[in-house]
Amino acid sequence: MNNKVIEKDQQTINEQAFYKGNIDKRLLEGFRTSNFMKYKIKQGVSLLTSWLNKGEYYPKKQERVNQLKQLDIEKLVEKVLLTTIYCFRDELLVSVAVQLVSVLKFDDKPDGVKTAAELLGVLCQTDLYDVNKDTRDRLTIISKIEIESSLKYEMGLAMNMPPMVCKPKSIKNNHTSGYLTFNDSVVLGKDNNHGGNLCLEVLDSLNKTPLNLNLEFLKQVNEEIDEEKIKQKISEAKTRKEVRKLENQLYNWEEFREQSKQVYLLLAKQGNKFYMTHKVDMRGRIYAQGYHVNYQGMSYKKSSIELANKEIVSGL
Repeated sequence: MNNKVIEKDQQTINEQAFYKGNIDKRLLEGFRTSNFMKYKIKQGVSLLTSWLNKGEYYPKKQERVNQLKQLDIEKLVEKVLLTTIYCFRDELLVSVAVQLVSVLKFDDKPDGVKTAAELLGVLCQTDLYDVNKDTRDRLTIISKIEIESSLKYEMGLAMNMPPMVCKPKSIKNNHTSGYLTFNDSVVLGKDNNHGGNLCLEVLDSLNKTPLNLNLEFLKQVNEEIDEEKIKQKISEAKTRKEVRKLENQLYNWEEFREQSKQVYLLLAKQGNKFYMTHKVDMRGRIYAQGYHVNYQGMSYKKSSIELANKEIVSGL
């Protein structure tokens, strides 16, 4: 078996493990085979049905409720629970609601966000997630479902695919991702897809430029922020709200650093040769699609990445 075949097989495994669409399928299978989750989904359907048929709401709300009645209620409940299960720590309720807008298929986006927020309030009664308030009195959501550590790790990376370990597929149109098992728009932003002319050849060329990690740099230099400064601020904080905000900032950073280490290790084990995919924004500016590994990131991230095909620069 040649190296290209091995690389493609490994990339397929990575996509199955880290692509959110594939992980969602596994979670849904778990929902549908777990007696506990089947009971909770049934409970959610009952709660939502009662809310939809509660009586006459004011005209604008009744219009939104009537639109919901056209949807498959069981699948809607599953989607809400599938979205909230990713809230390992407090996530803004409005951010979670925005993720659900596309499921509701409302033409008016603000109406969709408002309705999704109401759904989250209703289905909170399943006791599968909590609605709290953060330090700025904003509503937040946190999941209460226990998840095994290995799957939780994959879910944590699901929104941030690691770089590809095989050469990406050629970009043929505006909806070609370069990945092997799924496609995506090359334009940043959910609602910014279009079929207009884009310079796909440039994206294709960047996608197919092999890179690697500077492993010596990663071994010798730690990825750090001024943790002592944050800890000092925590000790000087005058309110519990300030303390929680700073503690959350420190926790987020430590989690990001630990996840980054795992991605570095993954890429090193898989040959330390990878490819970044790229997208454009509405102004045509190009962005590398990487979170834990990105040559457009912070100084540490930039310093950790090199071209895989090295050449000696001469004639300067």
